[in-house]
Amino acid sequence: MALQFATGTVPANLITGFNLLHAAQWGAGGSSHYDLAETSTAGVEQVVTAFYGSTITDLPTACNAVNKCKALLNDHYTRGNAGSGSKIFSHKVADEANVVGTADMSDGSVYDAALLASITALVVELRLDYAAHISNGGGVWHTTADALDVLGGVPTILSWDDLAEALNNLKAQYTAHIARGATIHAAADSTNTISAPNASATSPDSCLVLANQLKLKLNAHRTEAGVHALDDSVNIVSGADAAYPANLFTLVNAVKSSYGTHRTSTTYHDTADATNVIAAANATTVATLIALAEELRTDLTAHFRNGPASAAVRSL
Repeated sequence: MALQFATGTVPANLITGFNLLHAAQWGAGGSSHYDLAETSTAGVEQVVTAFYGSTITDLPTACNAVNKCKALLNDHYTRGNAGSGSKIFSHKVADEANVVGTADMSDGSVYDAALLASITALVVELRLDYAAHISNGGGVWHTTADALDVLGGVPTILSWDDLAEALNNLKAQYTAHIARGATIHAAADSTNTISAPNASATSPDSCLVLANQLKLKLNAHRTEAGVHALDDSVNIVSGADAAYPANLFTLVNAVKSSYGTHRTSTTYHDTADATNVIAAANATTVATLIALAEELRTDLTAHFRNGPASAAVRSL
């Protein structure tokens, strides 16, 4: 790997000698690069796994790791021999065409909090409108008020655990409510059933999907033909659908695209890297963002290391 030393700590002629030997040993090689990943003056190899060594399993870590992927990939692109054929830097020439210009993401905790807040806002309104809907009886829209399918205690939602619990409670009570026939409704509502799985605290996607489906179904239930004595035109869930934070998926997809173009190019590589292919789909959900970030973590690291065993030396 390219070993970096602070300027003046290694004589210039010694660096030249090391690099001449390195270039001579590369030979026909067969590697994509003429050199391996850079190693900082502090001895840290500049690969993603040096900074994110464990499997990525949550949204905050994924976002922060994607920023590191961008930084290391852009630095990797600069390591070129300017067409000299010296085989000291990784590439024939620096890759200026595929530089990732997309802005860095905020800290991952910011996106996590924003997504939690977006879903929570909808759930708070859902609980209020559902409770108001079922409590109305006396032949207005229900034969009698539904005192069975109540939400019970509704604590403040402060975490993903709280949110998943609130959503699953709401789903269960709503499901029981719409199934009640003559004692509550003119007829049971078999149309507006919930198909979304229960929410999981470890799956923000499941929380978002269930919250949005509950909004859709509760609004439709209020006015479902033949179910109520009169339509409930009062307890409308008017809040916006829960949504992913803006630009949550932009950078990770840009890094994937940039790397895919760079990896296959023989303009920069002696041979294209046909091994370290990103198979993960573009990110459109939290789950696919995590999956793509994890594959970038491992494949970028392997790509940076795809070079000869000998090391070039840098004076920085």
